[in-house]
Amino acid sequence: AIESGVSHFYITNGTSAQANIQLKQTGQPLIHGKTYVLQFDAWSSPPRYIQAEVVQDAPPSQFYGGAISAYLTPTHNHYRYVFTMTAASDFNASVIFNLGGSTAGVFLDNISLYYCAPGDINADGRVDLLDLQLLTYDWMKQQSGLPTDLNGDGKVDFGDLDILGENWGGAGP
Repeated sequence: AIESGVSHFYITNGTSAQANIQLKQTGQPLIHGKTYVLQFDAWSSPPRYIQAEVVQDAPPSQFYGGAISAYLTPTHNHYRYVFTMTAASDFNASVIFNLGGSTAGVFLDNISLYYCAPGDINADGRVDLLDLQLLTYDWMKQQSGLPTDLNGDGKVDFGDLDILGENWGGAGP
């Protein structure tokens, strides 16, 4: 049911497995090497677990974003998972919520899966002053693995600033 704009799942027979009751959306394009964010708000009374996954739609099913095991309580909580698509590109991936394993109802709201544009260092869905601030903290550092090293050359410099600037104001789909 939709109640005040929020999805409320009434579960009368939770079965023994979480995957026996699913909310599924297909047709999600995922590109190899790109970073994505899956986020949603959820709560339940009484407390219970659910799983959220980004997976290949066609068998054999492959997990792209891993599985988020969320412990729900009556308190409205925000869940967020950032992942990089390491498998081959898939233009028909699925977002799945496994809701079985309990008869406790589940509330889901604000579900989104989005691509992080190059320069979106904090993965909030836009390239803006917060990302520029993070880049300036690491300015002229030379070390591998810095999230602000946008071109992967081992240093934070004008090359990285150029990538951030090219995507300024950019948001994922």
